[in-house]
Amino acid sequence: MKWFFITLLAGIFVFPLISEANPEGTWVELSSTPVKRTESSSAPVGDKIYVLGGFTPKGISNKVDVWHPESGTWSRIIPLPRSLHHTTASVVDGKLYVIGGFDSGTWRPVDVNYEYDPEISRWTAKAPMPTSRGAHSAGVIDGKIHLVGGAHRKLIRLVNTPAHEVYDPKTNTWETFAPMPTARDHLAVSVTGRKLFAIGGRVDVDYNNNL
Repeated sequence: MKWFFITLLAGIFVFPLISEANPEGTWVELSSTPVKRTESSSAPVGDKIYVLGGFTPKGISNKVDVWHPESGTWSRIIPLPRSLHHTTASVVDGKLYVIGGFDSGTWRPVDVNYEYDPEISRWTAKAPMPTSRGAHSAGVIDGKIHLVGGAHRKLIRLVNTPAHEVYDPKTNTWETFAPMPTARDHLAVSVTGRKLFAIGGRVDVDYNNNL
């Protein structure tokens, strides 16, 4: 059985896809998240799902909530070192990496790179991302985290960046790869095999100019 999860504001839904019995599948509503969020990030570490940052009714959040699928319960771990929204969450070798994002209501892009080790429950600051940005996306290939697109600050306004920067957790170093042909933010990224796919997004930080 394959399980697909989606979080919608305060609710979490599970979609068990059983092609033999029901080709269309069904959605089942589960326990709500402890706090309502939007523009948050999430990633699976082991058999748990970590949900972090984003906007909450009280403002930008540094809270990290953990979903336990087996017991159907939530727990909360130590918070992010700073409150972030529009950040990314990636997993390499059982550790969680939170990179970039915006850290204020004025949409200030940051270059932060935090590693969370669930074995010792501790956040550690790692080498910062070369390009400060938020609303970017990430994918993991061969144990390295590819960060693409997003929006960064140029003088007093936000502009898109085509930047493609790769972080290697083993060496704590960054490399610059070929930029995307089209600079964009709020894009989706998926990895199949050893290929990275950048899909859709928003151009010129314009809500009406979507790919």
